[in-house]
Amino acid sequence: MRQLLYAHGDDQDPLEETVKVLDDIVTDYIVEACHGAARIATIAGRQKVKVDDFRVVFRKDAIKLGRMLDLDKTAKEQKEQRKMFDPNDDRVEKAGFAFAEALGDLDTDEEDTTATAAAAGVAGGAEDAAVGKKRKRGKGDDTDGKAKGKKKVKEV
Repeated sequence: MRQLLYAHGDDQDPLEETVKVLDDIVTDYIVEACHGAARIATIAGRQKVKVDDFRVVFRKDAIKLGRMLDLDKTAKEQKEQRKMFDPNDDRVEKAGFAFAEALGDLDTDEEDTTATAAAAGVAGGAEDAAVGKKRKRGKGDDTDGKAKGKKKVKEV
């Protein structure tokens, strides 16, 4: 509560009475909102309170309802993003270690062409895969000049 009061322009150390009164007001409001949601759940014939019950409680206050819907949307987006991230997928981790090892070898005074090649292979792996996909579809650059629809250029 102290930080909330300070954020809204009060002193860094507000009066203890102010903090207690504000804490009581906020606590009463939250309790009343929960009781209202519980009444809605009881009317609906449920023992558990759902998010929709709070939507009914806040239906007359557009600002609170909008904020609640915004927070609900953000929570759902975060849940979807967590589903897309697979913690067991260690391909990125392995690529990072290979790249770090290659850079570690480059930092030494020795000329190591294998480290340079390894670093180029890690960095250019995505480009090589994209070129390979284009060639499979027939859209890649053809080095021998036999691409469909292109005439071979004669050397002079």
